[in-house]
Amino acid sequence: MRSMTQPTAATIKALAFDFDGTLADSFPVFVHGVEYALNRKPFTPEEIEELRQYSAREVVRILKVKAWKLPFLVTKGMREMDRHQGDITIFPGVADTLKTLRERGYTLYIVSSHSGKGITLFLKKYGLENDFDYIYSKAGLFGKPKALRKLQARFNYLSSECLFIGDEVRDIEAANKANVRCVSVSWGFNTKAALQSHNPSSLIDKPEELIEVVKSLS
Repeated sequence: MRSMTQPTAATIKALAFDFDGTLADSFPVFVHGVEYALNRKPFTPEEIEELRQYSAREVVRILKVKAWKLPFLVTKGMREMDRHQGDITIFPGVADTLKTLRERGYTLYIVSSHSGKGITLFLKKYGLENDFDYIYSKAGLFGKPKALRKLQARFNYLSSECLFIGDEVRDIEAANKANVRCVSVSWGFNTKAALQSHNPSSLIDKPEELIEVVKSLS
C-alpha cells in the first residue's frame, strides 16, 4: 500500500469524522448487523480478532460475499443496526474533545456509512447535535472518497485544509483517494498494527490526543 500523498501545508479548517468506531462505540452492534445481513451464526471472539487485522475489501473476500450482493447486504445490515441504536454509546473523552476543537475554531463534519437517522439520534442523546455543521450519511462501504470530495467542493475547502479522522484501513484509503490527510484512532474496528501498516498521517490512542495532533498538522 502506498503512503498517502501529503497536500501542500495549510492551516486545517475542516475536521471530518467517521462515525462507527471513531465517535460511537458501536462495534457489538456492527458485528450483529453483519451476522444478521449474512444470516450466519455469531462470530467467535477469535474470528472477530482475526478480521480486525484486515481491510474492508479483504474482509468481504474472506467472508466470500459476492460483489453484486454487497449493496443489498450493507443496507440490510444498517437497518438492523438502526433497530439497536439504543445500544450504541459514545467513547469516553470524545464529547469533551469535540467541544474543545469547536471552541478552537475548527468546523466539524461527519462522513459515514451509518444512517443519518441513527447519527442524528446519537448526537442528540449526547448533546452534540450543534457541534457538527453537516453530516454525510449512507456513504456506502466504499463511498467515503466521493463524500470527502463533495465536502471540499460544497464548502470550498482546499484538500490541505481538511483532515479525516477514522478507525479503519478503508478510512485511510478514502483519505488517500480524496487527497486529504488522515488521523487514525486505535480504539475502533481495525487493530493498531493494521492501521500503522497503511501509513496514516498520525495515529492516536485517546480522543484528547487529537487536539494537539490537529495543531501539529496545521
